[in-house]
Amino acid sequence: MEASIPLEDVPECESLQAYDNVDGYRQFSGSAFITDKRVLSIELGAVFGDAYTYTIPHLLWAMNRAASGGVNQFIIHGQQYAGEYPETTWPGYVSFGYAVSDQYSNKRPDWNHGLEAGLRYMGRIMYVQQQGVPRIDVAFYNRQSATDPIVQTLYQPSDLEDQGWTYAYLSPTNFKLPQAHVHDGVLAPDGPSFKAMVVESSQNMTLDGVEALIDYAAAGLPIILSGGAPGYHPYGNESDRMQVEHKISRLRATSNVFSVSKGQAAQQLRALGLSPRVAIQTNGTWYPSWREEDGSGIDYAYVFCDTNASTGSITVSSVKKAFLLDAWTGEIKPLPLYEQDDSFTTIPLNLAGNETAIFAFTDAIPEGWPKAPPLHLVDVTSAVLGCKYTSSVDLDLHVPALSQPGSATLSNGSSIPIDSSDVPATIPLTQWTLTAEHWAAPSNFNDSSIVARKFNTTHELTSLVSWLDIPALANVSGIGYYSTRFTWPPQGPSDDSELGAYISFSKILDAITVYVNGQRLPPLDYNNAKKDISAYLQAGENEVLAVVPTTMWNYIQTILPRIRNAGEAVEFSGGPFGSPSEPSDNGLVGTAEVVPYRTLTIS
Repeated sequence: MEASIPLEDVPECESLQAYDNVDGYRQFSGSAFITDKRVLSIELGAVFGDAYTYTIPHLLWAMNRAASGGVNQFIIHGQQYAGEYPETTWPGYVSFGYAVSDQYSNKRPDWNHGLEAGLRYMGRIMYVQQQGVPRIDVAFYNRQSATDPIVQTLYQPSDLEDQGWTYAYLSPTNFKLPQAHVHDGVLAPDGPSFKAMVVESSQNMTLDGVEALIDYAAAGLPIILSGGAPGYHPYGNESDRMQVEHKISRLRATSNVFSVSKGQAAQQLRALGLSPRVAIQTNGTWYPSWREEDGSGIDYAYVFCDTNASTGSITVSSVKKAFLLDAWTGEIKPLPLYEQDDSFTTIPLNLAGNETAIFAFTDAIPEGWPKAPPLHLVDVTSAVLGCKYTSSVDLDLHVPALSQPGSATLSNGSSIPIDSSDVPATIPLTQWTLTAEHWAAPSNFNDSSIVARKFNTTHELTSLVSWLDIPALANVSGIGYYSTRFTWPPQGPSDDSELGAYISFSKILDAITVYVNGQRLPPLDYNNAKKDISAYLQAGENEVLAVVPTTMWNYIQTILPRIRNAGEAVEFSGGPFGSPSEPSDNGLVGTAEVVPYRTLTIS
C-alpha cells in the first residue's frame, strides 16, 4: 500500500535575492498574506561572502530582518555534508567554492557551543510569527514595467517606518482574488485587514488595477497617491492607454482618494484618524508586527530593534492583559511595566541593537501561563536592572547603585521611593585566564571527516581583547575558555546577605555560554548579554567561566593554497566575488562586570 504525502504550497524567498532587505521581503509577503498562506519560507543566511565567516548574531539579524518583512519559516542555507568527498581536502566540501556563506556543520566551533541556543531562539520567533493571522496596516500598489532582478527598496521615504506603520505590496493580479474585497473600510478583512492603500507616482496602472482602486475607494478604503499620479502600464499594442489614463484622472477625483507629496503618507493617515496597530516612538529603527488569533483570543506584538541600541515605547491597540515572551529561554511572564487607557497599551522599551521584544495580549489566559497580577508598574527609574513577579501579588525590583534616588509608580496611582545608597558598586571582571582550544587541520589533510586537530594554549589577560591582538592567537580559530574569580558579597556600604547580582558582557561576537560556580546559566541574549546570577552565588570566592567560540576563517585563510574543493583550488582573485576577507575579531571582547543589586519588593 502506497503512503500518500501531503503537498503544501509554501511560497519561498531567500537571503541571497533580498539581501536582507526588509522592503524586499514585503514584496513577497503581501501576496502571501492576502491569499491566506500561513507560511512564507526563506532560505536564510546565504549571502555573498567567504565561507566560515558568518556568525550567529549575523544569522539572527538576517532572520529578524526577514521576520520584520513577513517571513515566518526559516530554512538555513548550507547544511554541508561532513564526510569524505571526492578530491576534497579538509575541512570538507564547501558549496559555491567558498564564495557564499555559510557552512553549517561540526566544523564550526559554535556547533556545540552556542548555535543550539540561537536556533531555539529562531524557532520561538518562528512559532510566534505563525500564530493566527497577520494584520498589516497599509497595502502598497506594485506594478512596474521594469524591475531590477535584485529585490530593492520600492518605498524610499521612512515616514511610515518611523511611526510603526506596517505595510506590504500587492499587484493588480491580487485584486482579483475573492479575499481582496473591502468591508468597513478595510481591504481583505479576513486576512491582513489593510487600513489604506498607497500608490506611488513611479507605479504603472493596468486597466483592471485602476478600476479596482476606484471600487475600493467607493467602498471606503482610503487611497493615497504619493508624489503625483501613477502612469500607464504598457501592454500589447497599448490600445487601452487612453482608457487607463482617463480612469487615472477619475481615480484622482474620486472621494476618499488623497494626493500627497512624497514622504507624507503617514501624515495623511493620521489626518484620517488612523493609527498603526503597533505605533512606535523611538530614537532608533524598530520594526513591529501584529498577529491575532481568533480562537484563543491571543494577540502578539513583535518588535525588532535594527542595528543600533535605542529607547522609546510602543503603543498597541489592545487593553488585554499583557505578557512578555522571552525568545531565548521560552519563559512567559506577566509584563511588569506598562500603561493602559481605555483603548491602548503603552510599553516603554530599551533595546540593544538587533534585540527583539515579544508580547502577548489576552484576557483568556491559557493553561500553564502565569496569572496576571492585579498591579503593575506604569513608571520606574530607568536604571533599575530588572523587575519580575515572584508571586501573584509581589513584584521585585532589582535596584543597583544609583547616582541619585528614584521612584516607581504603580497602576493604582501610588508612588514608591527608591533609594540604593547601601548597594555596593559594580565589580569589573578584569583578570582572566584564557585557555584557547586551537582548531587546526589534521595531519592527514585529505581526511575531511575529522572535525579538527585540537590542542590548547593558556594566556593571562588583564582585559578582554580580540584574538587578533594576542600575537599567539592572531591566526587561530577554535574555542576560548575564559575563567575569572570575584568575591561575594563585595565590601561596601552593605554586607546584606540578601543582595543579588547580574553578570553583564558588553559585546558578543559569535556566541557565549556562561557558568557560575560550575552551574550553567540559561541562554544569554547574544545582543544584550545580561543575566541575573543571584541563585548561583556563594559566600566567598566565586568562579565565572565563559565559553566563547570563534569563526573558522582566521585559521582557514592561512591554508587556502592547500585546500582543494571537489578538485578545485579556492580562487578569489579576478573572480566575481572579489578578494578573500581579512581576518576578523574573535573571542571575548569589551568589558564584563558583576552588578550588585538590592531587591525592593512591592506588594
